[in-house]
Amino acid sequence: MQRLNEIVKLYLEMETNYALMITGEWGIGKTYYYNNVLEDLIADTYTFNDQTKKYRPIRISLFGLKSIEEIQGEIFLSLYPFLKSKAVKFGGKAAKLYSARDKK
Repeated sequence: MQRLNEIVKLYLEMETNYALMITGEWGIGKTYYYNNVLEDLIADTYTFNDQTKKYRPIRISLFGLKSIEEIQGEIFLSLYPFLKSKAVKFGGKAAKLYSARDKK
């Protein structure tokens, strides 16, 4: 695990627009590793371009997602969890209906 920690730390400290994916057989402990090791490692690492800010780790499941847009949506909702509330969803639907009505 120490080698994997070093790789993740190196990835976090460099400028890149690539992703880092950890794969393995079902039940091997990927989620456990993230929850008990990586989350703290990420949260304790300063961003590559600003040594006053640290990363904010999030975890999303890709299960059932079929597009990059759906993945982006899950990331956005993880960063702003209040948007998952029923009131915000209702407001969004109402805004869509209102804007659709104005287009006619």
